[in-house]
Amino acid sequence: ENYIKGLLADSPMSQASFLEAALRDSPGFDRARLALWEVRTEQADHLGALEAVRAVPSTSPSSFNAKFFAGISLIELKRYEEGLGVLKALVEPAPPAPDAAAAVLNNLGVLVIRRGATPQAGTAAYYLTKATDADPDPDYMFNLGYAYASDRNYQGALYWLREALRR
Repeated sequence: ENYIKGLLADSPMSQASFLEAALRDSPGFDRARLALWEVRTEQADHLGALEAVRAVPSTSPSSFNAKFFAGISLIELKRYEEGLGVLKALVEPAPPAPDAAAAVLNNLGVLVIRRGATPQAGTAAYYLTKATDADPDPDYMFNLGYAYASDRNYQGALYWLREALRR
């Protein structure tokens, strides 16, 4: 009941209160943890969001989403090395379904744009190219164009930014 109230509440504060009550009533209810992550992220409470999803066990059917959300929170917290490890573990050695893999690869690209490329991390263009290959989403294409512009590859940037606009 508290979970449903949390999903339907008007304000983020009310949503969080109901979702926290749902987790007190049923600590293993991982869908409530994922919903709480969304509320905390919307409030820019990235540490609270990270804590919510870190409690999801790896045996849970929600584990992939929880780890993905944790990676996003780590990016927002500027804990890039930790975020890189979490996100890379989701696609290596065997990537998930193409759309899920594309979302992870896109976020890896965003992480590398924010932190800077290193030989260990790879380049943002590498991850974003793989993301657009897996799912031709205009947002991924825009990010790829931005990565190329950041690398001063203006022809590549122009191509991908135009492709994002076209789509």
